[in-house]
Amino acid sequence: MRPHTNTYQIQAFSLLELLAVISVIILISAIAVPAFNGMSEGVHLDSGAQLIRTQLNLARQTAMLRNYPVEVRFYLLGTESRPNQLEFRAIQLWKVLSEEATVSNNQGSATEKHLPIDRKHYLPGQAVIGGNQNGAEFSPSLTGASIHSGTESDSGQSIPYHSFRFRSNGSTDLDAGSDQFLTLWLERDAVASVPPANFASVVIDPINGRTRILRP
Repeated sequence: MRPHTNTYQIQAFSLLELLAVISVIILISAIAVPAFNGMSEGVHLDSGAQLIRTQLNLARQTAMLRNYPVEVRFYLLGTESRPNQLEFRAIQLWKVLSEEATVSNNQGSATEKHLPIDRKHYLPGQAVIGGNQNGAEFSPSLTGASIHSGTESDSGQSIPYHSFRFRSNGSTDLDAGSDQFLTLWLERDAVASVPPANFASVVIDPINGRTRILRP
């Protein structure tokens, strides 16, 4: 009697099966990558809006607690690849002291000295604050008639900025007769004449200084 032996037959994938699997992987990637990028961009806008709101709230609280004006500066900066394409990309808080409270006067007007409260904070990813594009005003809190503007020397470079202030009673020096807000969007949308589909707005009450975030 012949002994029973087990034989195993290993079947390899055919070329058509491999091509089918690769096609499915490519299709899934084509669908998933744009969705992931869109999700990441949305996170950058949310984080940027929250950063701006946090800094504005800190400026208001500091002005009320310390009893001096706090200036909020928004800096026009380029990137390493496009240094001349200036967008509002950073924010920093400065306390404004009167001449009576200081010995020297290195910055500001003839009766003021400005001192930084904190470091510059940069918006995440490709998020920027929109200004005036093609005649449309998307951030009146940075482009209105009551806005301060100037330049600041940093590492040998002259950096332009726009700013407004919180007073010691918590109010701002923004125009109380018009809506005040900042609009964040992605840098690629900076030439738009209408708000893009993906944006975030930080609304500022010029009278009491309170803020809130709006998302479409």
